[in-house]
Amino acid sequence: MTLSGCVESTENTLNTAEETLAAVEETIEAVEDIADQIEDKPTPEEPTIAASDSLVIGAFNVQVFGVSKADKPEVMNVLADIVRTYDVVAIQEIRDKSQTALPELVDLVNSDGLQYAYVVSERLGRTSSKEQYAYIYNTQTTEITGTPETYPEPEDTDPFHRQPYIAAIVLPSITSMQS
Repeated sequence: MTLSGCVESTENTLNTAEETLAAVEETIEAVEDIADQIEDKPTPEEPTIAASDSLVIGAFNVQVFGVSKADKPEVMNVLADIVRTYDVVAIQEIRDKSQTALPELVDLVNSDGLQYAYVVSERLGRTSSKEQYAYIYNTQTTEITGTPETYPEPEDTDPFHRQPYIAAIVLPSITSMQS
């Protein structure tokens, strides 16, 4: 009786498991390197646009923003500093089933007396990897009007992996001048 087929199959499975473990370890090292790079970067300078003249808008892919990043005070402080430089910031790639990382970030942004709020999309995606978008906005300079929504796909189509998230934003100072 020969068992070579079983032994080869077991060896192949062990090799695949070892390769997967090595890939996971490499990914963990890469994430740690990115966190170290974020720590080492200087705080961004204030935009040179005068706040009274313009609405300052930013977009930021935070790359897998969730509980892991929210648990790192140094990362959250850098993110909060970035958000504070804008009137409105679009945040991409929120992957947080617990829905806690974004509120924690906005609380940190507001910890120095600012008044930011946020709106966030539903979890979007075709696969099990769901993401959300959010707009974090300074309530002293802007306001959201209407109800933000996910872009409706035309019937019987699926053009987007994650549909765009749409919000209408106004400047209260301009709105009151027009009245």
